[in-house]
Amino acid sequence: MPENPPSNSSADTSGSSTSQPQSNTPGGMGGFDMDADESCVLTINGGTVTINAGGDGIDSNGYFYMNGGTVYVEGPESNGDSALDYSISASITGGCFLATGYSGMAQSFGSDSTQCTYILTLSSNVSGTTKPPRLL
Repeated sequence: MPENPPSNSSADTSGSSTSQPQSNTPGGMGGFDMDADESCVLTINGGTVTINAGGDGIDSNGYFYMNGGTVYVEGPESNGDSALDYSISASITGGCFLATGYSGMAQSFGSDSTQCTYILTLSSNVSGTTKPPRLL
């Protein structure tokens, strides 16, 4: 992770939101890949983000930082997608990140993270409707 990553391309959530995927197109394969772009930074500092992912849940072609707030990712249901997908690095220093999804491309946060995370991966599809637990 660079000492001072670019901040002009970051997204900051401060309220509650719900995201729906725009397509089922899978993102990069994670790790440093050909689509990696050091100018891409996704930052979540607070609020609640709920994602019902048909493809990748959180997807950054660069860096992902979570400093606060709550993120729920439901899905993906494809082995070629991941609840958390980044190309360079991801770090969590605050907040809560809960994700479920297929395990084919599962990624987690880097070793420089100071906050615990819980990422549940599935080796096969499970019928029925599930909702992530709500934190108290």
